[in-house]
Amino acid sequence: RRAAKREAKATGRPRVKAPDVLAQFSRQFLKAGAAFGLFTALLATSTPFLSGLMTTNAAVVSQIVGVMPHLAAIFALHGLVMSAEGVLLGKEDVNYLGWMYGAFFFIMPAWMLRVKHGALHLGKTAGLDSVWSVFLMYQLMRSVLWAGRAAMPTKDR
Repeated sequence: RRAAKREAKATGRPRVKAPDVLAQFSRQFLKAGAAFGLFTALLATSTPFLSGLMTTNAAVVSQIVGVMPHLAAIFALHGLVMSAEGVLLGKEDVNYLGWMYGAFFFIMPAWMLRVKHGALHLGKTAGLDSVWSVFLMYQLMRSVLWAGRAAMPTKDR
């Protein structure tokens, strides 16, 4: 900063603030991640059509069709989550990621045990859609937390 101020004094020209390259790159990275997520979600929606190549069991195919909305949403968010995590790693915000993954280490099993408890003791049905709903909520929470943190200016932390 001092060198820039000295240069501005020596040349008589006001100092021009350089654009925030990291913020610009982060936005582009997040956009690319979101686009990749939409692309993979579209690919994931073709799974029911390709399931005939893997099984002829109608019950299995119906289970695949039943969880497809969950899987498509998970894949749609995946690109954004991974790009936001990359931005956070680039900003060296590893403490935040560590705390979040540490919290999810306990939250995810608790959610899964809640589904199990509901099925075993409360008479609720627990199928593949119940399990994938938990993973969808996990992905949704990570996308909000990671992208929100990545969008924050670095100097505010």
